[in-house]
Amino acid sequence: VSHELRTPITPIKGYAQLLSSRWDRMTPEKRGHILGTIEERANHLSRLVDDLLLASRASDVATAKLAVSIGTGHLADLADRAVAALPDLGPQLTVVGGDAAVLVDFERAVQCLTNLIGNAGKYSPPDSPIRVEYGPQDGEPWAVVTVIDQGRGIPAEELDRVFEKFYRVEDPMTMTTGGNGLGLFISRELARAMNGDITV
Repeated sequence: VSHELRTPITPIKGYAQLLSSRWDRMTPEKRGHILGTIEERANHLSRLVDDLLLASRASDVATAKLAVSIGTGHLADLADRAVAALPDLGPQLTVVGGDAAVLVDFERAVQCLTNLIGNAGKYSPPDSPIRVEYGPQDGEPWAVVTVIDQGRGIPAEELDRVFEKFYRVEDPMTMTTGGNGLGLFISRELARAMNGDITV
């Protein structure tokens, strides 16, 4: 986690120092690019801090269920919002389903689905297909959203651990992807707070 927190801080500090010392010698385009990078890295850092705070709240026995604001949302809208948040994966994604109204915290449900689709992209070969399927379950009072990828897979003995805080399937010494090991933990806690679940 300390590495993940330092990663966005380094370019923020470096670019801020560069702007401070060379502002008047830079073109407006160069300044705009640097300011955009600082903003993007600051947003990334903010998301990391939010994840840590959520994980901390979910771990507190006294407040084990995260606070959510339940309302009516639609599966199609959830899928559209999650896909829109990951434009780089657009060409790989196929989204199919039957729409249904569901009782969720819309923003938190989008966060969960975005995390699952983002993981599918992160752990799959470039340009490999990712399929998102959604719809109500016949005769059941719930709906299901499924994310299917062609990734490297998870060893059977690791399946139960992927939802643990800070757990990464990859060996920390040879990791090829970034991440803090909180995404799946937070997503499942949020899903459960909305009276749902996430399984693998």
